[in-house]
Amino acid sequence: MNTDLHTHSVHSFDGACPAAELCRAAESQEVQVLAITDHCDVNAWEEQGCARSIPESFQEIQETRRALAPGGVLLLAGIELGEPLEVPERAAWALSQFDWDFVIGSIHNSPGDPDFYKSPDMDDEGLAAWMGRYYRALLQTAEEADFDTLAHITYPYRYLNVGRSAPFPSEPFDGLADQVFRALIRRGKALELNTSSLLRSPWDRELNVRYFRRYRELGGELVTVGSDAHRAEDVGRGLEDAKSLLRSAGFTHTVWYQNRTPRPAPLDEQ
Repeated sequence: MNTDLHTHSVHSFDGACPAAELCRAAESQEVQVLAITDHCDVNAWEEQGCARSIPESFQEIQETRRALAPGGVLLLAGIELGEPLEVPERAAWALSQFDWDFVIGSIHNSPGDPDFYKSPDMDDEGLAAWMGRYYRALLQTAEEADFDTLAHITYPYRYLNVGRSAPFPSEPFDGLADQVFRALIRRGKALELNTSSLLRSPWDRELNVRYFRRYRELGGELVTVGSDAHRAEDVGRGLEDAKSLLRSAGFTHTVWYQNRTPRPAPLDEQ
């Protein structure tokens, strides 16, 4: 069973495709389980129009699911809650109004800082301080927020490594990363392997290899895989590489969620 549990439809501020088009792409890529997880960044609620976009996303997922042929792709209703602890009442509203199958928790910026894709011109000392704030926000989310999987924890490196002759050092934050992994394990939450991170550069891939091996060493068992597709042509991208990486890290299965309950997908059957 191939699963892609992180995709965005036209109801994300940066998405491009209706749900039906994403499902057709999933079928063409032999993805059996697809979750559409549109953005709900609670600290950008008005800018993203979340009070409108999230109900519309959920409704379209339901309508598309009813129209799918029997035995085809299994479509899951998901949501990506960005920065869920910054405005907890908005996160609580988004979670309580709809019967989600799957909830992604994610951090794109620490409180008071810009999104990493808007990286300002900083020296390495300033970047290190910024990254420390990011890992602490990630840890607080792992410890306190309501979600099923924690997404793309290597997100900042997508942007910090652009144009560098050597990767921005991640080792100074290994202690905080370990705390994040332990919090997920303690709470029974999953860690997402985001395939878009694997494809960006060898440095990004190497960091994901290191992090997933460490997560497994600490006792982590729950892993989800998602392409983070914002276009139909990216659905299912990088799944084979992700499965190979996870096997090498010692995992025997990934998980997918239905009614917010994890279900195993053995790697040797994917």
